[in-house]
Amino acid sequence: MILKSLLFPATILASKTGFLDHATHQEDYDGEDGIHVITSDQVFFDEFVNKNDLVFVQFRSPVCAKCTQHNGALNIALDEINLLRQAGIIEQKVQMIALDCMAASETCTRYGVKKFPQYSIIRTDGYFGGNFREKVSSKNLVSYLKYQAGPPSKYLDLMSELKDLTDNNHDRAVIVGFFKNKDDKRFPAFQETAKSFRVDDTFRFYHMFHPEVAKRVIGSGDGIAIWREPRFETPNDPRMSVFPHDKFTKGLIERFVLGYGYGPVPQVTLRNRERIGWPHIIFFVHDVDFEFDSEDRENSLAWKERILQLHAEMANENEQGNENWRYSMANYREFSELVESDLQMYKFNINRPRDKAVAHIAAFESHKHRWVCPHTLKLDGDMDKIKYWLKMLYEGRVKMHVKSEAIHADVPADQSQPVSARAFDVLVNKNEDVDIMLLVHANYCTHCRLMKPAWERFAKRMQNEKSVRVMQIEGYRNDLWDERYRPTKGFPTVYLKKKGFNNDPIEYTSESRRAQDFINFLLQQTERDMNILTDEEIGWDRADEIQDKLEKIYTDEIGPLGHMKADMLDQLEETIAEEMAKLRAEVGDDKFQEIENEILRNEQKTIDYYPEERVEHDEL
Repeated sequence: MILKSLLFPATILASKTGFLDHATHQEDYDGEDGIHVITSDQVFFDEFVNKNDLVFVQFRSPVCAKCTQHNGALNIALDEINLLRQAGIIEQKVQMIALDCMAASETCTRYGVKKFPQYSIIRTDGYFGGNFREKVSSKNLVSYLKYQAGPPSKYLDLMSELKDLTDNNHDRAVIVGFFKNKDDKRFPAFQETAKSFRVDDTFRFYHMFHPEVAKRVIGSGDGIAIWREPRFETPNDPRMSVFPHDKFTKGLIERFVLGYGYGPVPQVTLRNRERIGWPHIIFFVHDVDFEFDSEDRENSLAWKERILQLHAEMANENEQGNENWRYSMANYREFSELVESDLQMYKFNINRPRDKAVAHIAAFESHKHRWVCPHTLKLDGDMDKIKYWLKMLYEGRVKMHVKSEAIHADVPADQSQPVSARAFDVLVNKNEDVDIMLLVHANYCTHCRLMKPAWERFAKRMQNEKSVRVMQIEGYRNDLWDERYRPTKGFPTVYLKKKGFNNDPIEYTSESRRAQDFINFLLQQTERDMNILTDEEIGWDRADEIQDKLEKIYTDEIGPLGHMKADMLDQLEETIAEEMAKLRAEVGDDKFQEIENEILRNEQKTIDYYPEERVEHDEL
């Protein structure tokens, strides 16, 4: 018996058995299922995208249990949308379908599908209209599709409608444009801006043609105003802001919306982080929650005022660069993986406090360019250390953070040398003396673990060749800051960097990943003789060949996007059984049992993919 965990990622097996499915709200639907499952890229575009104004797509896989649980809500929403169309409330032609990404992988790749289910809007000509990110319920779906299928800016006719809108915009900020009439020359720029923001549904846009209302609300006959959610209002941050320019252009309106729509200290979430933009300084605080009925609201408002105070003090001290950085706050729990894994705040400083009275600080110019503050901000007390760190940041004197393991010790020549991000430039880019074969892998990656014996055998066979060094870097625990070594197709990926300073790497692209394949690639690229040991000279045995067979079976039988095709599981078990029967006949029962017992012993070991390391913090 060969354990399935050698062959399948845990998520694949769990998807088939249902163990990984989280509790999902399921709505019952008694009618005929109207959500067609499409299995062809061509049919998707020819019969649906090109014949409708808007297609709401559930990207799914055959083994996705949650996709099936959502069917009731999708059908109820579809029925309501059809009724709204018949009543003339929705003018656009809307269709709702499901697309099987195992059968139509090209389309799923085109629209960036990374997990199932993903809900997206595809408009005419294949234009991507944004992802649906709210809880999947028929109510949320109808509300979302009514907005997406209607005009980008909705008309308000009465003052009472405006008041009701601004008093109850608890889920997102609203932008209202006030114009003289529909022929106002400023109106088209406002409409274009509304259309561009509709993709991610962060804000909602409205307009009025009543100058007398505009004078009462914003003090002039025309203009634009933003009302942020009431829950974010503080004494130093009123929720309403008015467009400060006389000239109306799409660019100016967009900058106004992005600058004032989130407020001076916005709450950053996983959903709005990209739209808020760069650069920004995030204060991570435990249990940030501005909801009116939340027990953490008072603490969240106090933190917002504290950060506003810090920003004002930096501005008063005329620190050059302060105006270029946006201050924001975020819920620590929502970004715990970023804080603890990517930014490694606790890894390098185990004494950091973990409570609501402190904020952890990091600055971002992009996803790659970030700086971690070694100090924490408190709700009371002085801010001198934080202000000094910010001053150094503005002057470009803070060392940029690189997610990295500790620098590894040298290993013998018959082993693959581990490389950390901190040592990457020295050991790889600036290494002019040897050719480097580098494996970029991840400890959690099943493909990588299956390939490991072949890579170790490759290193053993190359141990006597002094002009070549075999290395590896763990791509999850280390920032691959040099984009030339960032895998485009996932882990594992192998590169050859030839002798010389900072030479561009050559990617190994063959699907066959055996020790001899790596050797052939190396010989072909370097075009010189090498001192390479044979399998017999390094003591390669039959157990290694089993691993080779398993890797080949696994690679050949995995479907698109790394998910196992449901109808191939039984076939794969039969293939393994046949291979094992051949091996048993070849080596005999006793040797076969010895090999199998060794595999079982290895499988029963508890694997800690990412054990904690404790090293000194060397940031400013």
